[in-house]
Amino acid sequence: MTLPTRARPDSSSASIAPSSATDERGFTLIELLVYCSLFVLILTIVGGVLINTMQNEGRVRDASAASSAGQLVAQSVKRGVANATDISHVVNADGSERIIVHTRNPDSPIGFSCEAWEYVPNADTHPDAWVDADEDGSIFRKRVAPVSSASVWGPQQSGWILLATGVKPVGSSVFTAIGPRVDLRFSVDAGAAQPVLISTTVHQRVPGAESTACF
Repeated sequence: MTLPTRARPDSSSASIAPSSATDERGFTLIELLVYCSLFVLILTIVGGVLINTMQNEGRVRDASAASSAGQLVAQSVKRGVANATDISHVVNADGSERIIVHTRNPDSPIGFSCEAWEYVPNADTHPDAWVDADEDGSIFRKRVAPVSSASVWGPQQSGWILLATGVKPVGSSVFTAIGPRVDLRFSVDAGAAQPVLISTTVHQRVPGAESTACF
């Protein structure tokens, strides 16, 4: 008597199931953590580069502004002193100082004007309350034409123009007047960058004593 035999399962179809299960299982927790860590690392690197770039741009911008302010003061004093016939330098007890010149004014038909530059070490506490500056260490300029007396430089007078802030003398004073020569030695604060140093010497072209009305 012959017994019926059972059909054996096809081994090829049985091996398909595990492969499909493996393809559909997705990411494991460890893999997700690794991917997240790599993403955070990339963001950190890119963010650091951007922050450094912005900081460097800020330093360059501050240094450029400070250099421009310092050069503005130097050029203004150079024009006035080079054409001056008389120079007066006054240093006050509070540390403020003033250069006054009786100078030729080629732009004016009158011919001469009085011009002054004042360094104020602390604009908040300085008695010249008419000045408008928020930072310590400022340089102002004023021109008076026609030539007038020394009373125009008093604290009650207006007309001063702010040239630079964040100014500190290099040495004992910002201005030094020796005969027909004026030396400028000061630094200008540049924020996060190094302070900008201004050092120059200006000479009268034709020293003389035509008038002391400005003093």
